[in-house]
Amino acid sequence: WSSDVCSSDLGKQSQNIWITLEGDCEVVKRLGDGEETILATLSSPSIFGEMSFFYPAPHSATVRALGNMRTLRIRRDRFDQLSEQNSAAALKLAFNLANVLAARLRRMDERVAKLIHEQDDDRKENEWRDFRSKLYGDWNI
Repeated sequence: WSSDVCSSDLGKQSQNIWITLEGDCEVVKRLGDGEETILATLSSPSIFGEMSFFYPAPHSATVRALGNMRTLRIRRDRFDQLSEQNSAAALKLAFNLANVLAARLRRMDERVAKLIHEQDDDRKENEWRDFRSKLYGDWNI
């Protein structure tokens, strides 16, 4: 565990969970045309980095501090050590992260359903079919 300056940059890869202890930050997605969209503003306490923490891939967004911040960083290798020791802290962290991910996915489902509902019927069917196949088509059990 360590307190660090928050660092989660689009395209870089690391497996850390960041917990905001003080301050606010924004999650920013850069689109193909170079424009940025603010996906979320996070106030303490909150977390970010969970997608790359569980699925090793480059970060999908950038997190920027909106002033002074204090964060706690949990490295994946340290989490794995705690998990191997059957640590209650690792279990609690995993459980809380699952809750955060489920809540974010629920909000995303609502937003996607609303956007699809607002489209015309032909476009709606094609886009929804493609989206479903990408979302649910790559299960690794």
